[in-house]
Amino acid sequence: MNSENPVTAQLLANFQIDMSRFAEFVEEFKAESDRGCAVLTLCALEESLMNLFKALLPAQSVKNVAPRGWLARKIESAFGLGLLNEWEAAQFKLLAEIRNDFAHEATLKLSFESPEIVAQVNRLTLPFANMKFPTDPSARTRFLQVAAVLSGHMIIHRSQVRRIAKKPEHS
Repeated sequence: MNSENPVTAQLLANFQIDMSRFAEFVEEFKAESDRGCAVLTLCALEESLMNLFKALLPAQSVKNVAPRGWLARKIESAFGLGLLNEWEAAQFKLLAEIRNDFAHEATLKLSFESPEIVAQVNRLTLPFANMKFPTDPSARTRFLQVAAVLSGHMIIHRSQVRRIAKKPEHS
């Protein structure tokens, strides 16, 4: 007889699927340019954030709280709803700023070695004081490490979220 709770089993299965998808994604864009890396990383993080909203809210509410194309608003909404903590929201915003520089400064030849990008990446932190980056990581590595930690946090949060029940309609 299997004594495992079916809800726990489903949460574990979702967690393993999410981690597997993220690992595949990381492998897929290792060969990407710095611009592609920054843009695609934020696409993956935004997808994870949307999965948090979908786990919490009824479908019709997701588009109101997390409108398509408004990443900054999604981050603020997630923080306000308790889906992201202060560190997660701050790092997500910094990662988004870096992505925006790569995406919206198309005529500049930006890379993770550009002084303005390095300065932004150096503002990224890990969640605990005792967590340290490897000795002198490249800006790209630091960017990806923070993104990976943030992604892991969101995957864990998703496993802990309980859907808000839809209120019955009154006639």
